[in-house]
Amino acid sequence: MKGMVWAVSKRLERVLVRTLEAVRADGAFSGDLPPVVLERPKRPEHGDQSTNIALVLANRAGIKPPRKLAEHIRSRLDDPEGLVAAVEIAGPGFLNFRIADRVWRDALGEVLAAGADFGRGPPGRDAPRVLIEYVSANPTGPLHVGHGRCAAIGDVRILVDLAVLSTYVSLFSLSRFIYRMYVLGHNLDPQAAMKVEPFTPAIFGTKQIANFTVSSYPRGASVMIAAFVTGVCVVAVWVLLRGRNQALREARTGAT
Repeated sequence: MKGMVWAVSKRLERVLVRTLEAVRADGAFSGDLPPVVLERPKRPEHGDQSTNIALVLANRAGIKPPRKLAEHIRSRLDDPEGLVAAVEIAGPGFLNFRIADRVWRDALGEVLAAGADFGRGPPGRDAPRVLIEYVSANPTGPLHVGHGRCAAIGDVRILVDLAVLSTYVSLFSLSRFIYRMYVLGHNLDPQAAMKVEPFTPAIFGTKQIANFTVSSYPRGASVMIAAFVTGVCVVAVWVLLRGRNQALREARTGAT
């Protein structure tokens, strides 16, 4: 439902941009167009979409009252598709739009025809980067199955990120340690009193270097890192398997 409303609102936004360009050409205001912000009114009697664009432009152009500019925008509405069934001016200059029933039926048909692929597609070339909360269940608003789904996806994503980050840090630390050991055994002073062939100290285990026996074994920190990475991976797999098994049980229950 939200995807369908979003698609219709984007079409209405394009209608408003064309309308505002015509109003600007009439000399009602000048300068660049501000972003058109559309919102769904909280009360159904206020229409399907609402915008305060007339208030924003009137404040910038010094037009008083703002309803005068709102009337101008309504009179110049460029809507050849018949997207808007009615436009109402509320309060100091809010524009409330009622979308034609035909538009909702057509949009619903597109959603049903697309099926699971509705809303998918590559991002545009100039698409902005956004930060999406993986779950935001407002206790004062309606809850739906999407909140639970996003919570599960977010939890798994966090576990995967932790596993990848821990693995990366561990491998980076190990590779850095090996490199420093290599430099230690190959950066030898040729004028030293004791001559030793270039060497690489033991990374894991015991090694004979000249007349010395050196050993290298993991200490507590290494064991803790390995245990943490393993634990995160195990928990991630357990969460995925539990969700899969629960989905299978629900599917069997629904089938019966």
